[in-house]
Amino acid sequence: MMKMSEYIVTREDVLKKREIEILIELDEAQRKSFTEDLDNAEIVTLTAQFTVKPYRGKKGLSVKGEIHGHFIRNCVVSGAPLQEMMAERVDIRYLPENEMKQPVTNEEVELVGLSESAFDLEALISNEVDLYEVLREYVILGLAPYPKAEGAVFQEPEPAEPQDSAEAELTRSEEGKPLLKPFAVLAEYRDRILKK
Repeated sequence: MMKMSEYIVTREDVLKKREIEILIELDEAQRKSFTEDLDNAEIVTLTAQFTVKPYRGKKGLSVKGEIHGHFIRNCVVSGAPLQEMMAERVDIRYLPENEMKQPVTNEEVELVGLSESAFDLEALISNEVDLYEVLREYVILGLAPYPKAEGAVFQEPEPAEPQDSAEAELTRSEEGKPLLKPFAVLAEYRDRILKK
């Protein structure tokens, strides 16, 4: 995992400037490094725009923004490449651990216009937020876990026909349909190896 110090925002920096805007646009090398955490994905484009402000006075940080990405993934059914677009909203509040147990006040709800459950609440560790890590987590959680091309249908493979009549009896159901017997295949393989 790549750490990028230019995307780490400290509470002190935010308090000095009152608001920090960060744009993350990954170049080709960064996209390649980023895909190491992604299964079955190639990043065509990935950008994130974050606004970081103080939260609860000087105690915490508020991170809001948007993430947009274009990915090429393989369909889990057919293996064919498919396009996946991402547009995620980010709304996280960071507080020191000892402050996290205090509920959001009605005044804060009115100011922000949201209920407490409308944003994620995270612990503020070392008085800093790694926005690259925020981007990474949102992308990993935002991509479809099993990308499937439109209209792709899984075709169950036909079981192999048995070789001799004794085996045929063991591998047929009452309706006469073949049954899959994986351990029978392994036993046959073992017997062939031992005969050699």
